[in-house]
Amino acid sequence: MIGAGHQAIGQLEAVCAVRDIRAVTVYSRNSDRLRGFCTAMESRLGRSVQAAASGAEAVRGADIINIMTASATPVLTGDWLEPGQHINASGSNTLTRRELDDAAVLRCSRVVVDARGTARNDCGDLFPLVEMGIFHWDALPELGEVITGRAPGRSAKDDITLFESHGMAIEDIYVSRFVLDTAQQFALGVELPIGTMRPS
Repeated sequence: MIGAGHQAIGQLEAVCAVRDIRAVTVYSRNSDRLRGFCTAMESRLGRSVQAAASGAEAVRGADIINIMTASATPVLTGDWLEPGQHINASGSNTLTRRELDDAAVLRCSRVVVDARGTARNDCGDLFPLVEMGIFHWDALPELGEVITGRAPGRSAKDDITLFESHGMAIEDIYVSRFVLDTAQQFALGVELPIGTMRPS
């Protein structure tokens, strides 16, 4: 994991929920935040969560690399990557942010986005390569297409794969609906007067 802020908590929890993660190594430029994050997440996940001295150390030998930063300059370089790794890049959500350098993206045999339209507006990692004509927004496969088999995912165990995640409003709506339905089913929560005007 590169990044130890608030958003990194959910990113790490999500991966641990769907994969048998034995140990986690984390790097952040903020050493105080890094120590606190590792302690809290180790307790929360029941797995070893250790601090790394550098980004290169954090990703060395990892099967899955999560990146969640607000960096304007790359925090992952192509020469750190190893065959078979998968990268979840989530922080480059404006065209002025970059988490991966060009070499890292080019080492990936498969690059998938959550939505082409969102990537076109937000993906700083891919923007320079699109400008150079190496990638084309309309040709990028979406995660939903990979899940349903309409686009291929990993084709070999040594492939390096990249998922550029920027979030979509429709996902927030579905999650909100699920939370609301669950709360109503179990009679949890308190109804609030949202969107209605009360006379003063």
